[in-house]
Amino acid sequence: IHPSWRAPGRVGRCDRVRLMAPADPSALSDVAARALTAAYLVTTMFSMGLELGAAPKEEKSVKRRQRRLLLRALVINLVLVPLVALAVTRALRTTGDAAGALLLLAATPGGRLAPHLTRIAGGTLALSVETTLFLAKLTGFTAPSTAKWLLGVHRVEVHDLVLIAQLLVFQIIPYAGGKLLARRWPKAAGRLSRPVRLATIASLVLVLVFLGLHHQFRSLLLIDAGGWLAVASVASATLALGWVFGGPAASTRRAIALSVGVRNLPLALMVASLSFPESGVQSVLFPVWLAFAAFSLAFALLARRQGAVVGTPPTVRLGLEG
Repeated sequence: IHPSWRAPGRVGRCDRVRLMAPADPSALSDVAARALTAAYLVTTMFSMGLELGAAPKEEKSVKRRQRRLLLRALVINLVLVPLVALAVTRALRTTGDAAGALLLLAATPGGRLAPHLTRIAGGTLALSVETTLFLAKLTGFTAPSTAKWLLGVHRVEVHDLVLIAQLLVFQIIPYAGGKLLARRWPKAAGRLSRPVRLATIASLVLVLVFLGLHHQFRSLLLIDAGGWLAVASVASATLALGWVFGGPAASTRRAIALSVGVRNLPLALMVASLSFPESGVQSVLFPVWLAFAAFSLAFALLARRQGAVVGTPPTVRLGLEG
């Protein structure tokens, strides 16, 4: 230990004295971000499980149609969105860190905000949850290769076991637990539904506030007008893709559009740290992701308002569970 940290009268006996070094502020902020994100994921998936577990089971024909929509959502997220992002950046000649951040987010779908925004929009919640879960399983394998192709880097690695463990602990287990509780003890699930939903909203607000303070909104100035034009073009185009290919029903279109519009910021940050450790891509990832989230939120609020006008129920449940 440092000589200034030795206890009085113990000079030369530092082997008997072990004092803690000051904590690293960046490490503490990283732990806080992880804790807030984990709380949001657990409460969100548990709330979704409570809601979907109480829904009546659907016929097999309905489930087959929803499975086809799920496959369509996966193809849009994993294939079409990266192609659109690449085409837009080349057409607008977007370069630098803004282009790198935009392409990284295109390569990392599965944003955890999608089910929450789908509930706001009155979309098919079950379809949104299943899409988010499937993308969480797949992106650990697809994101490195997609990022490598889009960005032209030689090697990108993601620790698959860590992603699988996080998926189980923070998403699948809370979701399955909420469904089981709703089916076996519906009264207890009904009493828990509102407090869990409030906890979800509170944790989401804390996550967004923390990210804004930690990454600082000054990073917005790092993107020029051409970069923002590319971001807005890709964000609007991806929402349009989800709406056009989201099936005949407005509820499934809303769910698929929002699953496409919200991207996976934590995974994008991980890939950026591995691919561009010394560049400014990591600094502009948050404002680019925030722009995608803002477009998706605006879409959800507009869809909710239109649904209220035509009398669509606030949340549509179609069975993908089982």
